[in-house]
Parts: sequence; structure tokens; C-alpha cells
Amino acid sequence: MMRYLYRQKVDQQYALSMTGGTDQLAWAATANYDHNVDELHAKYNRLNLSYKNVFKPVKNIELTSGIYYTQSMTKSGAEGYGLIKQIYNGFYPYTRIADDDGNPVGITKDYREAWTDTLYPGKLLDWKYYPLTDYKDNYTVDKIQDMVFKGGINYRFLPVLALDIKYQYERQTQASTNLWGVNSYTMRSTINMYSQIQEDGSVQYGYPYGGRYTYDNSTMESHQLRAQLNLEKHWKNHQIVAIFGSEVRTLTDKSNGGGVYGYDEDLLTYTTVNYEEQIPSITGSGYTTLSDLTSTISDKTTRFVSFFGNAAYTYLSKYTLSLSTRTDASNLFGLKINDQWNPFYSAGLSWNISDENFYRVSWLPKLKLRSTYGISGNIDPAMTAVTTIAYSYSNNTYNNAVQANFNHYYNPELRWETSRQFNLGADFSTANNRINGSLEYFYKHGIHLFGNALLDYTAGAGLSITKNVASMKGRGLDLELNAIILNHQFGWQSKLNFSIYHDKLTDYYLSSKAGGDYISIPAARQGRPSKVGYPVNSVFSYKWAGLEHETGDPLGYLHGEISKDYAAMYSATTLDDLVFSGSSIPTRYGSWINSFSYKGLELNMAISFKLNYFFRRETVDFEQIARQAIGHNDFEKRWKNPGDEKFTNIPSLEYPFDNYRSAFYRGSEAFVEKGDHARLQYIQLSYTLTKKQFPKLPFSDIRIYGNANNLGIIWRANKLGIDPDVIYGYENYGLPAVSSYSLGLNITFNK
Repeated sequence: MMRYLYRQKVDQQYALSMTGGTDQLAWAATANYDHNVDELHAKYNRLNLSYKNVFKPVKNIELTSGIYYTQSMTKSGAEGYGLIKQIYNGFYPYTRIADDDGNPVGITKDYREAWTDTLYPGKLLDWKYYPLTDYKDNYTVDKIQDMVFKGGINYRFLPVLALDIKYQYERQTQASTNLWGVNSYTMRSTINMYSQIQEDGSVQYGYPYGGRYTYDNSTMESHQLRAQLNLEKHWKNHQIVAIFGSEVRTLTDKSNGGGVYGYDEDLLTYTTVNYEEQIPSITGSGYTTLSDLTSTISDKTTRFVSFFGNAAYTYLSKYTLSLSTRTDASNLFGLKINDQWNPFYSAGLSWNISDENFYRVSWLPKLKLRSTYGISGNIDPAMTAVTTIAYSYSNNTYNNAVQANFNHYYNPELRWETSRQFNLGADFSTANNRINGSLEYFYKHGIHLFGNALLDYTAGAGLSITKNVASMKGRGLDLELNAIILNHQFGWQSKLNFSIYHDKLTDYYLSSKAGGDYISIPAARQGRPSKVGYPVNSVFSYKWAGLEHETGDPLGYLHGEISKDYAAMYSATTLDDLVFSGSSIPTRYGSWINSFSYKGLELNMAISFKLNYFFRRETVDFEQIARQAIGHNDFEKRWKNPGDEKFTNIPSLEYPFDNYRSAFYRGSEAFVEKGDHARLQYIQLSYTLTKKQFPKLPFSDIRIYGNANNLGIIWRANKLGIDPDVIYGYENYGLPAVSSYSLGLNITFNK
């Protein structure tokens, strides 16, 4: 089946760059084009054009300008294996989607074949689903055009002082269309379901015959103006470098959308419909109405303003004190000045200790110590300064009155998210710079963090609202090492990046303490709430007591006693009763990059690693097998006879199915695995010919290269062969990142 669904992914990239100019005028132009077709026939095309120049008409004045244009098109492809569903979402055994010659074969999808094939034979449209070709009649196209213009002037009116003014304008248009053609399964099935067979044998289509077409257009415009003074002063043993300025930005988003029924993409015609009409089903068991596709319109303007300043004072080229401040405001917080403005600042110190007379470490001739402390902030761009409503595009069904719904709620208590951070680091290098790098410790404290807080639903304002609900602390180390191991005809350079990170939740608003709210099935990933004092992204599980000897039932704990009262365990288990395995995101991670060279030949390779974290693996769900025909290889490992509990944690097959039983064992600690692994990220091999080697070459140099990316895991801690970066589940058959291979040619022409 896979060989018919998937094809070889092909990516094509082309690039051209040119530069030129004189002492007064310099310019650069680039053009890039991508043409990609993925393994499921989805297409992506992108064109990038840019031109920028620097003009110096007179002394002390510099004019800069640039224009950047991007155009892209994305078209959806076929459905992957995990998205192709038959009845109850699963595949029937031995399902074929192609015949022996590779021609598409129709399969049943939502209804039994015995029913669709015998219901008014010859009267209805083909009710089969064709996985190999359906995407040609059912697709989404996204087109984006983005243009950015930048202009600036720099005027040095004093030897130590310059005025720098920059302006940027951006306009982006996006057009998204969705077509369900009349030959797509979705439309054929829907039209059939609401068709009526008349007494004379003719077919009356209750649902408009044809396709369904929807569109969504949006336009974004932004204006950004920045003005700043640049100060640079040197005298004797002193140096001051500073900037002071202001920035204003306006962002306008406009969008409109809608759609039609009975669409003919060849004739560009559609059918006028009555959205209030009740359409009977072919079975006579119910009615439906058409979803309203009438046009919708939205318009939103957001404004930001900020003032900033940065200054650094250096003495004897060894001691540096730096200060920065910034205050930002936005109309998202309303009209009150105290709500709009939020000041942020930072301060830092650095010391070139290796320049001191007392420093005598010959093997480490360069050593610099530095430290910073600062406060920064963040806002939720979806928030509004007032409670807003959105008018419906149709009147109320019962009284024909104009109607509207709440869109966003204004929360006067909402504040900026604030983060305080302290850094302490060192930069170093050995003799001849054979080894250099940095080591940095950081500490973060985030307060007033955004999140959803529950509301009293009887107030009629919804179930939740965005509030400042949490605080967290984090700390870690970042190490970067660069080494020149060999520096002769054969060269070898190596780079190691290694990070350690730990965080914990220090305050969180959550009314529920039910254990089930903290367990994610099938995979433990970000998104579940955590417990105060524990990592923000944690893996919690039900405590596991093994399988019962006589029945193979999974055993847990209820009020400290071994139990298999699954419903009671589910309702009585609290957060404090759960087992904590560890963080669900790596707390140690990094990469190791090596470069080897010999004459014009160069080999680069990179290994990345993630350590000290956990994930919950998927396992068998017996009800899913029975109802949706979706299996799992753990089914073979299930308990069958007394004594099997010594060799397996997979419970026995029980009927009738118990959802609480399934939720317990799938959410237990028995299925938590270590996520530690290392993978080969890429290998690049290149060869360069230069004009110096071959004087008759018509260009400066030519470089031929080949890349191989995403080459897979080379080590993992779990013994099951699972890729921890891929979420496996019944609704999403996770696939690892696709390996890609490319060849390229880079030519630099003579100047």
C-alpha cells in the first residue's frame, strides 16, 4: 500500500546573487526560486527577489534603500496512510487501493459496501473512495505575496554623533481557496446522502449538485518608523558607545471570506441556495441545512510605540559597564496610560581579565568575564482593549433579527508577561586560538504568564478568559567549544554545543486537581498542566502494580491499596497520587559538528542529541481494534494465561470493553520510556575549484556539493525502536522527518 501512496520527494532550489558599485554607490541583488513536490504530491513554489543599495551623495550622509519581494504557492496533496479512514476510521484487512497494474481501486469509507451498492443501483453517484486520485478533486491552495520596502538616512553631524532614521513598509496579501470538486468523495457522498428518488425514477438533488468552493483573503499592512541618535566617543583610556531613540509601528489586518455551493470550476458558475431549507436524507432518518458560506469581513488595527536607550562605557579597554532601557506601549491594553506602558531594562558588566598585569595563564591567553541582569516583557496579540462582538452574516432563525456573538473579552486586570533574567558567562581562547568558546549560566523568572482561567459559565461570557495565571523559574548552562584539531594540508575543525536546562512552575491557577487532567494519552508532550514545584512540561502517570495473576487485569492503587476498581481510581486519584517520571522536554541537549578538509575537498557532518527526558509510548487499545480496525503490535504481547504477567505489562483482552480500564493502563507508568537519543542531522560533501588552481576558468571559483539531511537516529535509550520526536497515535500515524538528498552547484563570477 505504501508504495502507491508515497513517492520520492523532490526539492529544487535555484539562487543568483550580484553585487556592484563604486565608492559612492554600492548595490546588491538576489533571486531565489524553490520548486518542491513532497512524498504525497503536495506542491510548494516560492520566488524571492531583493535589491538594496547604499548611496553616499556627500560626506557624512548615507542613504540606504531596499525592496524585497516574496511570492509563494502551496497546494495540498494526497492523504497519508494515517488519514485514510474506512468505517470506524480503520482499514479493513487486506484492503487494496490499487490493482496489479497500479490503477486506482475504490474502497468503502463511511458506509458499508452492501448498503451503498444496493441502494438505488444506477441512480446515485459512485460512492467509492479513491485514495490515489481523490486529492486531484479535493485540495487547498494558499498564495502569498509579500513586499517590503526599507529606506533610511544616516547623518553624522558631529564627529561623535550621528542621526539614524529608518522606515519600513510591508504589505502582505494572502489568498486561500478550498475546493471540494463534484468528483471528490466528499461531494459525491454528500450529494448521494441527500438525494431523493422520484416516482418516475429521476433523481432530485437536495444538496446542490456540483462542488463546494470557499475562499479566505487577507491583507496585512504595517508601517514602522525608527529614529535614533548614535554616540561614539573615545578619549585617553575611555570609550562611550550609546544609542537613544524611539520606534512607532502600526499594523492593520483586513480579511474577508465566503463560499458557494454547486460550483463548476470550468464554467465558474454556482448555485444560489436557501440556507434555512431543511434537506431530507436519502434514508428518511433526518434533515440537514447547508452551512452558511456568506461572506465574512474583519478589520483590526494595532499600534505600538517604544522609547529605548543603550549605553556602554569602557575603561582601559578592560572594564565595561552597559545599561539599556526600553519602554513599550500598545493600544491592546486600553487607553489608560498605566496600562499601556511597561518599562524594561537591563544592566551588564564585563571584564577582560586576561589584559590584567597579574594574569599569567599562558595556555589561556584570552579570558573575559561578563554578567547581565534584565527585565523583558510580552503581550498577547489576540487581546483587545475593549470587549468586542462580531456580527453574524445571517439574521436570527427565529425572529429574523440582526445577531452578534462575543468575539474577545476585555480584561482590565491583564498585565504584561514579565521575565527577569540573570546571566553570568565567560569567553575564552587558548594559544593561537586552537580552542575557543564560551560558558554561560542563566537564571529566568517569569511572572504574570498568560493562560486560560475558568469563568462562571452562568455569566454568559464563555467558559474561560485569558489572564495572568502562572509564574515559573528556569536555570541552565550553555557551553560552546570550537577547536582546530588539525591545521595542515589535512584540516579538522570541531564544534560542540551543549546545554543544560531545568525549570519549575512556581505558581499556577488551576481549579482541577483530578489526576486524569495531568495525564496525556497517547504521548506525553507539551500542553498538559503541571504541578507547582515540578517542571513546566512534566510526565505524570498512574501508579502501576502489575497484572493480576488470574485474569491479567491491570492493577493500580486506590487510597494506597492495590485495586482494579478503575472508575473509582479515575475519580479518586488526585495530582498528589500520580507518579512523576521527569520532564517531557530534554533537559540536556546539544550538537557536535565536525568539518574535514583536504585541498579543495570538504566534508561536514553534524550529530544532535537530546538527553534526560521522558515520553509516554502508545500501546494497544482493544476497543479501537474492535470498533475502528486499528491494531498495535502490543496486541501480540497481551496477557493470555496465568504466569504471563511475569513477562508482559500488556493486559488481557476483556469484553465488554471498559474505558476506565483502558485509560488507566495506557496512562500508567508502565508505558513511560526514556526519550534520550542522538541522530545524524546532516552530511555535506563539497569540492571547490578556483581560478588560482585553473587560471583559464571564466569565473573566480566553482563549488560542487551534495547534502544528505535527516539521516536518522544512531542511538536511543528505549529498546523498542521508537523515535521520541515522533508522536505515534491512532489519529496521527507519526512519521519521522523525511531524509532528503540534494546536489548543488555554486559559481562565483569574476568581478
